[in-house]
Amino acid sequence: MKQISDEKIERFKQALSLSNILITDIKLKNIFLYSELLLERNKRINLISRSTDSNVLFDHIFLSLCFSNYIPQNKNIKILDIGTGGGLPGIPLSIFFPNSHFTLIDSIRKKIDSVKNFITLLGLTNVNAISERSEVASKLKEYKNNFNVVVARSVMSLTDLIEQSLPFLNSSRGSKIITLKGGDLKDEISTAKKRYRKLIIEENILALSAIPEILNKDKKFIIVTLNQNG
Repeated sequence: MKQISDEKIERFKQALSLSNILITDIKLKNIFLYSELLLERNKRINLISRSTDSNVLFDHIFLSLCFSNYIPQNKNIKILDIGTGGGLPGIPLSIFFPNSHFTLIDSIRKKIDSVKNFITLLGLTNVNAISERSEVASKLKEYKNNFNVVVARSVMSLTDLIEQSLPFLNSSRGSKIITLKGGDLKDEISTAKKRYRKLIIEENILALSAIPEILNKDKKFIIVTLNQNG
């Protein structure tokens, strides 16, 4: 049973256009299928907040695709999604970037089991999902220093995210951590800058004023880049 109205789908497309996120109809078809699968599974397993599932296209999928504005367009880069939950932002981004490889990690097995099911049903060949604590996975040979980009929604403090992400990143130019957070982040960013003086930490406010469907517009991207000079 279709759970997302045609009207919302059209508004979603408009929101992507306003945000300069260019996506093909074939990719959009998979995005909408994922949204339906996520909603259906969320009835049984808490993958996203029940208070936001009726607005899944905007509060979850759209915000996940906004990460694409900060991810290098190079082919074959490796991207890690820490604390993926129900596959966010990893699955929408893997649809958007079919030539990049994604690893989605979460410590809760039932969530990863759901994500693996989504990957199969969507026919995604550039994604794998693992159930493990990031502190453990970062020590494994296949993951240590193996990624160009780490992405995460607001799953932990910035300092903790950096600490958990750095062992995964390789030293190639442009390796970075990208996270989406809300609220006043001055103290959080200041603390991170003092602790990690060799990293470049930038804050970018997400322009959401033209998208009324997103109620909480106080969203910011924090981009942490390895300093190639230091």
